Amino acid sequence: MNVHWKKLLQFALTVVGLAFASPGWAVNLVYFSAPGTSSGLPRGLYDFDTDTQKSTLRVVMTSTSGRLSSLAVRPSDGTVFGIDPSNTPYKLVRLDVNTGLTTFIGSLTNSSRLAIEPGTGALWSVGGTVEARALYKINPTNANEALVGNLPFSGFGGIALEFLDDGTLLCCFAPQGAGVTLYRLDPTTAECTPIGLMTPTSSTLYDLAHVGNRLFATAAAGSIVTSTFIWEIDVATAQATPLGTPVNHGLFDLGLFEKLPLSKLTISVASVSIKWPSLIGTTYQVQYRSPRTADIWTDLGEPIPGTGNEVSVLDSDLDDSHRTYRLQMFP
Repeated sequence: MNVHWKKLLQFALTVVGLAFASPGWAVNLVYFSAPGTSSGLPRGLYDFDTDTQKSTLRVVMTSTSGRLSSLAVRPSDGTVFGIDPSNTPYKLVRLDVNTGLTTFIGSLTNSSRLAIEPGTGALWSVGGTVEARALYKINPTNANEALVGNLPFSGFGGIALEFLDDGTLLCCFAPQGAGVTLYRLDPTTAECTPIGLMTPTSSTLYDLAHVGNRLFATAAAGSIVTSTFIWEIDVATAQATPLGTPVNHGLFDLGLFEKLPLSKLTISVASVSIKWPSLIGTTYQVQYRSPRTADIWTDLGEPIPGTGNEVSVLDSDLDDSHRTYRLQMFP
């Protein structure tokens, strides 16, 4: 039989997942606040949209849930850890962000602020005493703390810790009356490298959060602790930008973390319809190839006789990341 080849249709289909990483995209943060009774605002978790720069009550929390001075989310499973400083010793807790309920994990001897390491999901903290600030790793199942090393600063003041997605560990320290300094921290040795003084300056620092390689903080504006903003901090210069109006404020609270999306946006194709005009007396065979077939042409279904009209074949087996189709015809 004399076989003739004609590529009536040849194209590539690629199914991909999309993730957004632009430096200016809007993100959602969550913070805890126990506003004063005069504010008329409930104690609870609040969503903060960096696009609209508005706070929205997420869930009301009772006083039995404690306070939350630091919050950190583990991306692998969405678990949110927090530090409750309501009593001494502080408590490591898990937070249900939908109900506002906390579950006690264990008592903390030294830690006051948390961070989750990307990739490993390991739990880290800073704390120590006024005389000796230090870096720790925490066992997330029982709150046991392992000392990594002492930090080169001491004294009263706010301190916070956060990893970026690229693995950079950042630490902020705000000694009383001296503003907030941003440091790059070596997680293996606790060695600190100063990046810069947070400008505009702030005398009070509560907690840090990140989205990608963007850094956010809850901190007061200047020395006015009742005017607390969510700030975005430039990780290269420590320049800070306050976002929106002051957030609902509770002294020594304002734990902050990223609200994870339900899932990454994914585009998938359910099927591909391959159509062509046919001739009576001609038989057609659709074929495909892909990396899964070692780029060998494979028949898609049985040969199809021409009808004089348009005919089609539907391919619904699209587990391949890339398929190329062609049409073979013979009399």
